[in-house]
Amino acid sequence: MALVVALLAPTAGLATPQEPAEQAQAFATCAGRYAAQAEHEWMRGADGKTARSQRDLFRGLLDAVADDAQAEGVAPSQLIRFRSGAWFAQAQLLQQGFYHVDRKRAARALAQARRQMRVCETLILG
Repeated sequence: MALVVALLAPTAGLATPQEPAEQAQAFATCAGRYAAQAEHEWMRGADGKTARSQRDLFRGLLDAVADDAQAEGVAPSQLIRFRSGAWFAQAQLLQQGFYHVDRKRAARALAQARRQMRVCETLILG
């Protein structure tokens, strides 16, 4: 738990999750986003190593708080929905960003995908 608290040190302009239920949602969401990023990179011919590593980090953080989150009433199925929903949303943004014929829409999608990833990076980097 000390590792979780250290990784969630307060950051400027970002509400850091404090309760296990909030932490579990944030970690599941970020695990899903990084999973989508890793798959996207792999499909484009890159190794996706960094994204896979970050995905695994968030999975580990989620595992660390899952029991406490469940004690607060968060069902395991809810955590799966957070993770898979974030994966789907991130995958859609990346797909639009790289393949949409409207370049302005593509640029907006990529910008949104980057913003979503920065939220997760901030949780790690503080």
